[in-house]
Amino acid sequence: MNTNNSHTDNQYLQNSPRIADLVREYAKLYNRSLKAASPQDRQQILLQLKACDALLRALHLQHQDVARKRLTALEQHFSDNWHAYRHGDPVTSEAAKERMISGVFGKLPGAMLVLIPVFALLLKLFYVFRRRLYMEHVIVALHSHAFLFLWLLLCTLLALLAGWLEPHAAWTTYPFDWLGRILALWAPIYLLLMQKRIYRQGWPMTVVKFWFIGWLYFWLLLVVLLVAAALGVAH
Repeated sequence: MNTNNSHTDNQYLQNSPRIADLVREYAKLYNRSLKAASPQDRQQILLQLKACDALLRALHLQHQDVARKRLTALEQHFSDNWHAYRHGDPVTSEAAKERMISGVFGKLPGAMLVLIPVFALLLKLFYVFRRRLYMEHVIVALHSHAFLFLWLLLCTLLALLAGWLEPHAAWTTYPFDWLGRILALWAPIYLLLMQKRIYRQGWPMTVVKFWFIGWLYFWLLLVVLLVAAALGVAH
């Protein structure tokens, strides 16, 4: 199955420059047809245009076929991995589980990378009258995601440290609980203050926009993570 996928990918990459050349040739022929003086020349160019159009249609159908094959392969991998995990013997089930987990974590970086320009677009829409360049919103989005990744890392380290210390020192439960609450409040407060400082609007408008942007981002994040999980399971 992997060999077939690589073969279809190679076909797609080989045909992409061909399509670009055909489109350029099509444009040249069309311009020549507009400038052609005699009806015979125009008729000959129109025949060449029809031939070029037929090739473009054939390549377009071939690309659709490649896309269908890739989707079919992903669906088959998804079904095979899930069936092996649920109904296979212990060794097969564990191998399928490891394969799916590695696939999901392998898709997450790309999924989070997709979210950065989308989040910047949300900022652009909510601050369309602030006369900020889209690149400025991209910088804000990069900073916000870098902070969130650092925050997640600290939360993970705190949870691991608490799980390791609490069985040996029960008195650490109380301070770790407070540290967890402080970390939970730190992220939204920091992002709200950053949004207020960068865009320099009043507190009521900043809070309303912060809430709406966060709500929309939550659903975008959920969709992207579900797609990444599905692609990972189909690894």
